[in-house]
Amino acid sequence: MWSSWRGKDNPATPWIEYRWAAPVTLNGSRIRFFADQPAGAGEGVAPPASWRLEYWDGGWKPVRGAGPYGTSADKWQTVAFPRVTTRCLRAQFVASKGAGVGVQEWEALAPQATVPPPAPKTAAPPCDRP
Repeated sequence: MWSSWRGKDNPATPWIEYRWAAPVTLNGSRIRFFADQPAGAGEGVAPPASWRLEYWDGGWKPVRGAGPYGTSADKWQTVAFPRVTTRCLRAQFVASKGAGVGVQEWEALAPQATVPPPAPKTAAPPCDRP
C-alpha cells in the first residue's frame, strides 16, 4: 500500500516505480487504487484524475500502445501494451485537485511466467545507472 497524501501539501504528479537489477520483459500492468474521497475531491485520498505508465530507456519514455487507463477505486485497472524490455517501470499520476493518490496494490505483468531470482542483498540501483 502506498499513498501520496501529506495533508494540505499533496504533490500534483506523484509516481511510484519498480526497479529490477536486470532487464525484464513486460506486456501489461494492473493497479488497484484506494480512496476515502470520491473522484474529483480536493481533499483526502481520491482516485487520480489520470495516470500513465513509463519505462526507462536512457530516460523516462511513455509506454506506447498502453491503455485504457481506468481510475476507479477498489477494483483492478488493467493496462495491456506491446512488449517492453526495461529495468524500471513507473506509474505517473495526475492527482485530483490537490487530493492524495492511494495505491492498494500494483503489479507488473510479463508475457510468460518465470521463477523470480532470489531477492538481492542490496536494492537495485537507480534507473539512471546501469
